This record gives sequence, structure tokens and C-alpha cells, in this order.
Amino acid sequence: MSEKTDILLKAIEAVKATKAPEHPPSGVVAKTVTRLAQISAESDVLEVKKQFTIKERIRKMKNISKLAAAAMIIIAVSLSITIFDFGATPAWAIEDTIKALENIYSIKMSGPVSSVSEFGEKSEGEFVIWAKPDADGTKSKELRFEMPNQIVVVDSSENTYFYNPEQNSVLVKDFENFRFSPWPGSEFFHIVKRLAENWEVSYGKDEETGRDSIFATGTYTPESKSWWFQFDSETKLPVRFKQWKNINFEGTPEFFAQTIEYNPELPAGIFEFEIPEGAEVTRLPKKMPDYFDDPNVGISADGLTDEEASLTIIDDYWRAIIDGDWGYLARLRPICDAENWELKYKRNESWPTEILKIGQPYTEDGCSIGPVVPCMVKYSDGQIKNIKMIVRIRNIDGNKSCVIAGTYGGIQDFER
Repeated sequence: MSEKTDILLKAIEAVKATKAPEHPPSGVVAKTVTRLAQISAESDVLEVKKQFTIKERIRKMKNISKLAAAAMIIIAVSLSITIFDFGATPAWAIEDTIKALENIYSIKMSGPVSSVSEFGEKSEGEFVIWAKPDADGTKSKELRFEMPNQIVVVDSSENTYFYNPEQNSVLVKDFENFRFSPWPGSEFFHIVKRLAENWEVSYGKDEETGRDSIFATGTYTPESKSWWFQFDSETKLPVRFKQWKNINFEGTPEFFAQTIEYNPELPAGIFEFEIPEGAEVTRLPKKMPDYFDDPNVGISADGLTDEEASLTIIDDYWRAIIDGDWGYLARLRPICDAENWELKYKRNESWPTEILKIGQPYTEDGCSIGPVVPCMVKYSDGQIKNIKMIVRIRNIDGNKSCVIAGTYGGIQDFER
């Protein structure tokens, strides 16, 4: 037996024993195929090819991903084998999943979650979510979110409860405030289909069950998000889902649904909340905060257009944070006093240090408070964040003024 033939047989044995990565880099696979094609016509290789039928190779090597990844390892040590065409992979389209999700009446998800507030406060842990959709299936009607020993949120048709077990404190809002919107069913994937960029689909096996699976990735540049989905090939339902706050799939996902159950039997009273004995309770009314109409906060906007007023107060806001002008900051955004603003930033690991860009104010669907202003800000740890600020334009006793009402949506990390 020639040296090349002996190498080939050893390589095949190595393929059978190798647990390879599920998704080998496409560039490496392409180079492998090209190199192997060059030697496939050599006489001693052709002789070995006769020893194996296509069916035997399918049985021995199980799938093309394993073969290609094992071939990549072999190439690294200058060995050579021949790759054969194993046929086409079953097609899947996102419409298949949209259809499969049409009759989902409840859902349970669990996995890790990680987030950073606009003040740089980090929160991470394991979560569990139970939820039911509203009548038209566009958002959740009832929802329960738990992070053991950290927080319990119950959102019902009448109230939303936020419970901190460590502090034994409850925040009650007399309106729906914490929900799936859109509902993570057909409605969600209708939106993904419309918005996703750089959509890529691949096929492989579920790491835990070995079931045939579909893997899809996509990005959404305007919100600096990237998505990773795993679907079951038979049911077409999503079985895992990740979301990052950047378009490069970098770092820890902000949300990773490791397990998803469809139409589970919901525990009795899962969407009810009983305030614990001795808990400190704070109730927030549905009406807008009083400071929206307080002439002593905010800044004058006389002679300015709504756009000019919005840009002026947002620029002042970031400069007040950077300069540590806590008194002026409390006037611009009076959610707390100067002392508490100072405490918020002194206890954080990171804080704003530079305004990179303040975008043009615009009207955001679903936000009736006032103009939304997109901002790009650099923080002390090198992160660049995209933060949308809401401005309230007011006319009190004939005097035009404005105040910062809050933020819109989440905080997006652009880079580290």
C-alpha cells in the first residue's frame, strides 16, 4: 500500500473518531474542497475510492459538517482525503416557522439574561418567563418574569408588579408596562422577516438531542441588534434564541432563551401577585409625572422650534453629566434630585465622557410624550452607546419650555 493510501485510510478513521465543530468556517471548507479535488484523480486515491460506497460514507461520517470539519483538521497536518457530494439539504423558509407559530396560546422560556442601564448598572442572571398573548396575537396579555432572588415581575390586564425580594419592596403600576411586544409567535417573525439584514441559514444537529435543526442569523443595523435562531427541522418551531446589543454577535448575549416550551400547562395563579407581608409598596399612577407641567424644571424654549429646543436640552443634559453639574442635571431631567444623580454615577463602573453624535429629533410610533432624540455617547470604559432620549415640549401660561422625560427603548452597545 502506498504512503498516500495509508494516510487516506488513517484520515478516514480520524474522521469517524473526531467530534468536530458544528459549523466549520466556509472559507476553510472551500479551500479543502479545492485541494482535495486536485488529488482526487491520482491513481492511488482512485483505488481507495473504490473501497467505499456513497451509502457507507454517509453512514460512517453522518453529515457533511462533520466531514468538512474533520477534513479541516487533516489539512492542518498536511494530509489529504477526497470529499464527495452528499446531496442537497432540505429547504426551509421563515414562512414555515410563521405558519407553525399560528396556534401558540402560551409560552415558557428560560435562560441567561444580561443588561446594562443608562447609568452603567449591570444586571445578569437566570430568568424564567411565562406568558399568554392578547386576542389578536400581537403582544402578551399576561406575563410573569422571574430572576431568582433578584426580581419578580407580574404584568396583568390591570396592574404591573415589580418585586425585589432582597429589599422586600414592591413597585405597582396601574397599567400594563412589562410585556412581549411583539408576541414571540407569528407576529415576531413577520417583523424579523421584514427587518432582518444579512440573513444566513445553515443546517446541522441539536447539540443536546441530535435532532436535525436549522440555524439562522440576522442583524438590524438601526437598533444595533443581531439575532441567532435555532429551529427544529420537523416542527419548524424555534427551540433557542439569542439577541446581542451589537451587529457583530460579540460578547455575552443580552438575552438567550435556552429552552422554549409551547402551549405548556401554566401553573394555577401564575399571573397573580400577592404583596408579601411587611413589603414596602410604592404605587405609580397612570397619569404623567407632575414635573411634566412644573415650570420650575426644564429650560425655556421661547423663540425655538421643537427641533431646536430638543437638540439644546439634550446637549445640555449630556454635558451636565460629563461635567458633574448635578444641580443642572436634576433640573433638566427631574426624576431625582442633585444628590441622587451624583450617587447614581459615583457608584457605577462606567459613566459618559464624550458626546459623539446627537441625531435629529423624530416622532417615534408608540411614543406620544414628545420628540425622540438618538444620541451616541462614549463611556469611561471605552464603550460607545446609542441612547434614545425623549423630550417633552410644554406651553405653560404662554411660555414655551421643555424637559427631558426619559429614555426610549434599550441601551445599545456599539463597540468595546
